[in-house]
Amino acid sequence: HLSRLRLNNLRIHYTQSGTGPHTLQVRNGCEVGLDGSLSRFSQFAYDGVDSLTLMETLRTRTPAGMEAQTWEVEWEEVLTSEFNTPRLERECGQWLQGQLKKGNRTLRAKLPKTLVTHHATSEHEVTLRCWALGFYPADITLTWQQDGEDLTQDMELVDTRPGGDGTFQKWVAVAVPSGEEQRYTCRVQHEGLLEPRVLA
Repeated sequence: HLSRLRLNNLRIHYTQSGTGPHTLQVRNGCEVGLDGSLSRFSQFAYDGVDSLTLMETLRTRTPAGMEAQTWEVEWEEVLTSEFNTPRLERECGQWLQGQLKKGNRTLRAKLPKTLVTHHATSEHEVTLRCWALGFYPADITLTWQQDGEDLTQDMELVDTRPGGDGTFQKWVAVAVPSGEEQRYTCRVQHEGLLEPRVLA
């Protein structure tokens, strides 16, 4: 009954006709950090479009699309009450902690193998590509810096990709003037590293 009511309210909110199917998807789960901390999350999607993610530890709402703001206002009270369920914390946390104990050897963080490659693209320009390979979990940040300052433009960044063996890979490239390569460094941040790794 509650799901039907929510769907009907969303249909009215987005001024959609009563004909045709509509879907409301809710995904609840939890994450355990390397330090044993537990985070709960809920993700919501309407008609296949991700609309909102709630992370309890961050105490923030992360929109995932243009309609997220109206979704958040419309459903803030309902989503918050659904998100704060003791059962989710108890059952999900206990189950995940148990799985981590069982698979401790295979589930622990795998450090990224990192390298920088150098490709001449013309007489006056080279491409520097910073690679991270064989890492787990998938969350990683690769940043090019020039003279110690983060570059925010003119970078080519690929999405994190599966490596085929349960690990992940990623790279970021930047075009620089030939002869000035030493001014550039790549900074790699991953939860398996005690501190960011800097590559020249």
